[in-house]
Amino acid sequence: MFHWNAGLLYFSSNHYQTIGAFDIFAVKGNFRVWNEIQNLGYPINSAQNDIYYKIYPEEGIAFLTSNRKGALAQTHQSCCNDIFYYNIEKFVSEEERLAMETEIRIATLTQRTKLLVPISLYFHNDIPNPNSWDTVTTQNYSDTYFSYMQMQEKYRREFSKGLDRTRREQATDSIDVFFSNMVEENYNRLIEFTKMMKELLESGQKVAITIKGFTSPLNTVEYNNNLAKRRISSLVNYFNEYENGVLRQYIENGQIEYKFVAFGKTKAAANVSDDRSDQRNSVYNPAAARERRIEIIAVEIER
Repeated sequence: MFHWNAGLLYFSSNHYQTIGAFDIFAVKGNFRVWNEIQNLGYPINSAQNDIYYKIYPEEGIAFLTSNRKGALAQTHQSCCNDIFYYNIEKFVSEEERLAMETEIRIATLTQRTKLLVPISLYFHNDIPNPNSWDTVTTQNYSDTYFSYMQMQEKYRREFSKGLDRTRREQATDSIDVFFSNMVEENYNRLIEFTKMMKELLESGQKVAITIKGFTSPLNTVEYNNNLAKRRISSLVNYFNEYENGVLRQYIENGQIEYKFVAFGKTKAAANVSDDRSDQRNSVYNPAAARERRIEIIAVEIER
């Protein structure tokens, strides 16, 4: 028989090297050019005659006729042919194979994307758009991130000001840990998150992102709520401008959905200073800096 999808011709012969008597062979070709002939080997072949090989690739089964041991014997062993079957690897079309690979890739991307959440993104005091009641901004979170990272030395200097040597070293170390382990690390997570989200969107998935805003307690609840919304707006701008706007089409067609939750002063940790005259603790202290953030707190992915 000839398996058209695989381009394999199956035949029985005792002309080539066999295990014994007639064996079943396979050769790949197109009736003009043929590759090397292959003996299917044990257990398909035996020491007796093995003939009439027929496969059903979609069902994953093959039949053959043989007078091997185990065949129905009316007079003596190997006197008569019987029908045997074997399980074989099911044939999968190229279309089916690609579909399965896509499903696996989407499942893997979905899991990896969800494992990155939550992602916390940090800001300097009253950034973006300081001294504003606006709820949106034109700034991109990447811009605020790089500006913030450039302030690390100032944070080290301001938070360690007036301390003795030991406490100064502890203060500067805490600033370095904050910028490295929290500000920079979470920005890198955002980059990875966006890259995988793009792949999911290209595969036809819908992505719903829930973003929550926080502020330090240096202003009124009303002002801080607006500030939290501006910070969320900067992240939306980041997604809009990612790779020259490659994600905009998915925002416009509804594949990307945002869910916003904004909080202000009432949600700040109780030990964070709200004393404007004590900027060492209300602005440059890592405890206060940790409050000035937005978080991607959840991501839902579906077709």
